[in-house]
Amino acid sequence: MSRGLDDTRRSIRVDGMEDAEKRKLFNKFQEHGGEVLKEDPRKALTIDRDRQKDLAKRRAGASGIPEPAPPGARSAMATPAKNKSGSAIGRFFERFALWFKSTTAGVMEGTGGVLSQKFLHHLHSDAQARLLDLGLLVTPLAHPSAEFRPKLLAAMSKLGSVYFELIVRIDRLYDEKLLQELTSLYVPGAPKSITPRSVGEPLRELYKRIYILRSFSQSATTAIIRALELQAREEKKESVALSKNIQRAKRSLDYVFSELLPKLHLAVLNILKRNYWYGHRDLEEFLDLADEDRIGFITEKIARELAESKNRQQSLLEAKKTEMRDRTPSEIRTSDLPDQMQAGLAVMREFPTGKDKIVSGRENPLAFLDEDSKMYLTEVFFEILDREYSFILTSNKIKIALDYQAGERKDIRKLLNEGYFALDETRNHIKEYNRIVTERWKTERSPQYTPIQKSQMLHKSDMERTRLDNQTRSRFGNILVRIESALKMLVDDQKGANHFLQNPDEPVHFDVTGEGKRRLEGRTVIDAITETWVFVSALRFRLLEGDLSGLGSKIEQVIVYDAGAGVLADGAEPESQEESQAPPPADAAGEQGQA
Repeated sequence: MSRGLDDTRRSIRVDGMEDAEKRKLFNKFQEHGGEVLKEDPRKALTIDRDRQKDLAKRRAGASGIPEPAPPGARSAMATPAKNKSGSAIGRFFERFALWFKSTTAGVMEGTGGVLSQKFLHHLHSDAQARLLDLGLLVTPLAHPSAEFRPKLLAAMSKLGSVYFELIVRIDRLYDEKLLQELTSLYVPGAPKSITPRSVGEPLRELYKRIYILRSFSQSATTAIIRALELQAREEKKESVALSKNIQRAKRSLDYVFSELLPKLHLAVLNILKRNYWYGHRDLEEFLDLADEDRIGFITEKIARELAESKNRQQSLLEAKKTEMRDRTPSEIRTSDLPDQMQAGLAVMREFPTGKDKIVSGRENPLAFLDEDSKMYLTEVFFEILDREYSFILTSNKIKIALDYQAGERKDIRKLLNEGYFALDETRNHIKEYNRIVTERWKTERSPQYTPIQKSQMLHKSDMERTRLDNQTRSRFGNILVRIESALKMLVDDQKGANHFLQNPDEPVHFDVTGEGKRRLEGRTVIDAITETWVFVSALRFRLLEGDLSGLGSKIEQVIVYDAGAGVLADGAEPESQEESQAPPPADAAGEQGQA
């Protein structure tokens, strides 16, 4: 400014004038309206930050929502410490912009200060209906059945780590109690002034639930569509129904993020009386976002729950095994077992298991196994299960109805079919195990390898055989757990409600020729199912808890058949005490004489 004044002085040559001429020129300047500028004596502006914070706390209501600041005033709650409005005119234009957006969007009345009747009616009718429709689609996905849950979690994890969490959070958008609180003051046909602060808590909560999802709108849509497709395949829904559900989900989600969220955003800003944008620090402080509002929190919680559940199951299994070893380290007494296991063990004793009865020649893989090995009996009983009882899992002659219990669909036929097809895994493991054993036998007797080569090959073969031995028995037992559970539902239901079996008293017949008579030929359907159940139950026990369980390839426990134990499934009397304590016959050596 001083440089411009010097230029003016030089241009009018005032420095060369006499004092009288200068005085005369100054008088003319004043006569034509000129004024003399004086130094501003006002002090510099100082701001007491602590005093502002105390004032903001006193203005905060009991609900934690701060009172709006008067026009032109400064607020520590509403203004960032590093970016405060520098003038009252700036705050005026901010308020005007908020008023203009709120009224044109139909959120606030033109007079300002109260929510518009149009917005309240929208929340009362359209918003509730849309969120309810979305909830009806998403709730079965957010809370799936125990059978469907693992499949859904696996499918969502392939898309991304938080995709299942997005479904859970979308399900929480419809909260009937919260929406009733939000619209409780609105009465159709009787307009009344409702300020944003009067419904501040439910308004803030609903806005927060949508706000934290705003950056994941596309991912949420993808997650729900993929989950609906998986649900339709699981429940065998028609493609037309699936297409309608997907369109409903897309419309509802588009409404939530494109229409409802902007309106709620403006309503919340009218509580703060500030024109904030999404993600503003002060806006998120007002929403009181906590760790549980962070995307990823629910995912971490589910991961912890799954890990804890797995550890609990493992601990229970180890405790049972320890208890069994401590009580009977070298023998298993049938009198200590449940009735169905005693009956199942009695049925298993009726089948020959010795090599002299079931093996004829080297073409049978069992010829290469020792009778006192766990895999030998595992293979024997797998073949018995497949030959004598597997038809129960797949036969259409056994009529099983669908049922709904406690709102959950019960499809036992489907469970049995899945169990049967899962047995293919055990069949493949047994084939691979037998291949390794056969090749080992050939390698051991082959003259074409040097002693060092032969030792290395046999060592590698033994390691692979041990791994497959433990894996086959463990997984076979776990498959039988599922089959046993489904069969037990049929047996228990037949004793009570009779919801499932449609032909329990019909005789069972096999369409086979040249293979000899099957064990269950001519039995009634319920008798055949009962014997299958007790056989599966006993075999599952032996594989997971009994003499065929645990590490090591040799059988180290003996099953002792106590007097009075082991009534047969078809009603036959148990054998006498003398018979049960007599030396085992050759075909039962693998069960009782292998210490």
